Amino acid sequence: MDLSWDEPTFMNFTGPIISETSSAPRSQWHSNDVSAIFFSCAVVFHLVDKSCRLAVRHYFPRVYQELKSRNTTGPFFCFALASLVSLLTTPLCYHAFTILPDKSTLNFAHPGLAELCVGIRSFSWMHEMSGLELGTTLFLHHTTCLWVVISAAGLHLPGAKYLCLIIASCGVELATNTSAMLSYCGYKARENRLVWWLECINVASTFLGRAPAVYLALVSPWHRGLPWRHQAAWGIPVVLYAVYQSYVLYRRLVRMGVWHKVVGAVKTKE
Repeated sequence: MDLSWDEPTFMNFTGPIISETSSAPRSQWHSNDVSAIFFSCAVVFHLVDKSCRLAVRHYFPRVYQELKSRNTTGPFFCFALASLVSLLTTPLCYHAFTILPDKSTLNFAHPGLAELCVGIRSFSWMHEMSGLELGTTLFLHHTTCLWVVISAAGLHLPGAKYLCLIIASCGVELATNTSAMLSYCGYKARENRLVWWLECINVASTFLGRAPAVYLALVSPWHRGLPWRHQAAWGIPVVLYAVYQSYVLYRRLVRMGVWHKVVGAVKTKE
């Protein structure tokens, strides 16, 4: 099987290929617009954050008081910010799938909408890390994601923007955040059909969204013959990210009760 990046059939499963030299219109925000963009995002985030707080305070007063007594703003902050980034990057994720991956590099020197969204999500990772213990798997996840973004920006590796967009957010991150907030409020996937279906969407997004991105990110440096230092700086965090996503997938299947059913069926056949 030819894995050449110039093979036109390689990306057919994701949609039409658009080359860098294509005459198709491309949306790009210039650096002089960044301050206005950040201000607009801050206003929208503030409104979403306040809405989340008011909704939980009104419908789940016990949970709100418990979070308030712990002085914990992380769940609200993460939900609002990740939801905002998801809304901004939903069309970008589709665009990342339709553009040849090795032509898509992350460039913060001339930021576009993709770089802006990745930067905002990186800020939320740092905010979440400040309230986590070093031994938690979530801390490892945030550290790995930041490592990927820093490596992508510093090494100008092919396919970097493609992977960072998928890591930063997919459209289905809204479902992930919603199920997380419902879990905070006491709803479990095994007991609530809505949460169960949200978890199904999360499981599907792991395969359909993140798995191809991780695969292409691992293949690209080797295919291009980059120095081993660059391959290590890029490959190690990507592998860690893939391992963590596998663990998250396992935990979701356990929460849904699917894992135990599969294991039980295998043992019965044996």
